[in-house]
Amino acid sequence: MLVRIDGRYSLKEKVGLGSYGEVYRASDLVYSHDIAVKIEPESIDPSVLKYKHHVLHQLDGITGIPRVHWFGYEARYNTLILDCLGPSLEDVFNSCCRSFSLSTIALIADQLICHLQHIHTRNFIHRDLKPRHVLIGIRNNTHIIYLIDFSLSKQYRDPNTHIHVMPGHTTSFIGTPAFTSINSHLGLELGRRNDLESLVYLLIYLVHGCLPWLDHEITTDNTVLNMKLNMDELCRDLPCKFHHMLDYLCSLAFHAKPDYDYLQALVQKLHPSSSKAEAALLDWLPKIKSETTVLHQLDETRAASRSVETCLQL
Repeated sequence: MLVRIDGRYSLKEKVGLGSYGEVYRASDLVYSHDIAVKIEPESIDPSVLKYKHHVLHQLDGITGIPRVHWFGYEARYNTLILDCLGPSLEDVFNSCCRSFSLSTIALIADQLICHLQHIHTRNFIHRDLKPRHVLIGIRNNTHIIYLIDFSLSKQYRDPNTHIHVMPGHTTSFIGTPAFTSINSHLGLELGRRNDLESLVYLLIYLVHGCLPWLDHEITTDNTVLNMKLNMDELCRDLPCKFHHMLDYLCSLAFHAKPDYDYLQALVQKLHPSSSKAEAALLDWLPKIKSETTVLHQLDETRAASRSVETCLQL
């Protein structure tokens, strides 16, 4: 088993397990700080980590995207070394008793719209936005939202000519049913608008602490689809800006560039006091005194997370 990678990264405890491999916390022996290490057996073909590295390399320098420190082959494992980040939005939501203020939700939305805009500018779409794929920073960056897991990401246009992929049908379902877009349920090719539609479902989830289709016994994928298509009912008890966002995104043509400024203006109207200069409004900041405090809080909320996570995989 790996103990040290590239001569300078020393593995510590395992912090996660994915379908492709394992995730560890490790120490950078040169700079004396923690980093995250993802490993997969060399036998995995195609390599998930190699693809993630490819995407992250294209997105390098974007705020809110984890930075790659090293990628390579070590002792029969493909290894990807990234920034060490804090808990997921789902874990933080649980630590805040599954209740965020509207100002916090607006600030989360503002950052994620900005992240998606920059990802789209680099010719990629994420295709699997959900609370488990949104993390907060550590140390001095607990006010920064990070977007992770680009295993389902796809280049939606040629980086040189900007010629868009053609609309059509896909061969398999893409994303997580609870948060994916209507077009994904319909088996259609996804574009920039669909990343943003998933974001709206994530925001609705944070407002209510759930989603309507997670409150019901789901028998078929069509149940979720039909509930998403009924926007009036979905947005009935929400600020009208949510309906405006969904209306706008679902009306966009496949090739159309979303108006990110318009979406951010709608988000700002959700809570006028929320602005980028007021990041202290984020509900989890008073709860996070240090990285030790974060880990302690996550231990206390892990049981609640497991039950909710079961629903979110629908």
